[in-house]
Amino acid sequence: MKELIEIQRALKAPKDQEQKHYKYRKIEDIVSAIKNIASDNVLITLSDQVISVGNRYYVEATATISNGESSVSCKGYAREPESLPGQSSPQVTGSCSTYARKRALEGLTALDNSADDPDLTSKGVTSLQKSQFKDFEAKLKQNNDNGALANLSKLKNNQHLTETEAHNAIININKYIEGKRYE
Repeated sequence: MKELIEIQRALKAPKDQEQKHYKYRKIEDIVSAIKNIASDNVLITLSDQVISVGNRYYVEATATISNGESSVSCKGYAREPESLPGQSSPQVTGSCSTYARKRALEGLTALDNSADDPDLTSKGVTSLQKSQFKDFEAKLKQNNDNGALANLSKLKNNQHLTETEAHNAIININKYIEGKRYE
């Protein structure tokens, strides 16, 4: 889709927000930047749904761009924490939704997330501690699970996963955490 290529080439959404030890961008920054460069016939929509994987809930967000004739979509995921101090349940879900939508929009527009982003470090990508991550990797090697090993390698190296790879990785990691056999 020509319009998406134009947006991906021209989009500038720097990480102008600061919090303690890192810089980040808000979803509003990305949307505003897109509106400034998108042609009048381009429509971008964001939607999400809550999915359950094991005993955890994830928000699966979809960012879609359409020119009236064709469309392209990208998904982003975020896990709901058990709780966030000072936030009600709807606020927790809302925060998770915003984060997943931001990730979907960043994927759709091919925005770079440099290594200094704390959400993309191996600690941020999964909830596993380093030792658990290594144990999980060893189990995959032991079972000759080359597909899962490839996905794990992508996670460790901050590479993008396809929607299916991300979904399977989430399921397998949660099963491992719960002590169940992974697929």
